[in-house]
Amino acid sequence: FRLYDKTATQLITPRDLVTHRSGLPRHDLAWYNSPASRDELVGRLAYLKPSKDFRTDWQYNNFMFLSAGWMAEKITGKSWEDNVRDRVFVPLGMNGSNFSVKDSQKTSDYSLAYDEREDKVVAIPFRDISNMGPAGSINSSADDMAKWVIFQLSDGKHDGKVLLQKGTLDDVHAARITLPGGGETGNKDVHGESYALGWFTDVFRGHRRIHHGGNIDGFSALVSLLPEDNVGVVTLTNMNATPLGGLVAANIYERLLGLEQRDRSAEALHEKAQSKEVAQQAKAAKNLTKRENAPMLHPAGEYAGEYFDDGYGTLT
Repeated sequence: FRLYDKTATQLITPRDLVTHRSGLPRHDLAWYNSPASRDELVGRLAYLKPSKDFRTDWQYNNFMFLSAGWMAEKITGKSWEDNVRDRVFVPLGMNGSNFSVKDSQKTSDYSLAYDEREDKVVAIPFRDISNMGPAGSINSSADDMAKWVIFQLSDGKHDGKVLLQKGTLDDVHAARITLPGGGETGNKDVHGESYALGWFTDVFRGHRRIHHGGNIDGFSALVSLLPEDNVGVVTLTNMNATPLGGLVAANIYERLLGLEQRDRSAEALHEKAQSKEVAQQAKAAKNLTKRENAPMLHPAGEYAGEYFDDGYGTLT
């Protein structure tokens, strides 16, 4: 395990990995659609440059979660999948969860992936990210996720048995680093946005909230808890990068807590229309500077081929 920054390599801890304070930006194109093994992907970290100083800023980085799971493999001598299965799925009875979209498609009932393109909803292929497993390859169900949420709200107990000490669970949920720019920019309902050990934390309309989402081609998921209110919400949607999960969870909390309900659908549609207009204006501005039929320095074929970078691998 080596980072580009030699000092960070010596000082980084498991807590740094799962609180995203390594100094690295996302670098997602270094793993997305890559056939590289976990060992190979971790090896690429030595060539991926940081954009911030170590431990100064929060920057989400999937490679750090990959490294945490990879570390568990090296310590235990078992795969990350076996560790999660033995330590989480089996004790909680999460029998409908798996680690690959290939396994999901072997079941009798699974969701298909969709995206919105040019105002039309279209089916898209599954994206297998098994090699990045610890960063988000788990596929689950509403029933299994309910068990996970109840466990989080039960001080580490399941069916009366202590699976995780309450102090450990509280430590996992405790804020470690503040988010830049206040997290949900412009959201007057949310304050104090921070990141814990693998969880976002904030205050939603006066109630402490712990949550985390996940997105991959065609799917968006959100797990959200209000610990002091003993309630949690899971939203699973088969649409690419949709805000629907957050809107649904917020509305459910407003109903359960007797709070005044905001018309979140109307607000989201308004924001979507504004974003679309800004994108169209940017495209129009770009076209104004475009030179039509500008000559190429070389024939297009001379640019085609394989390009290699130590951090990003082979690009075709």
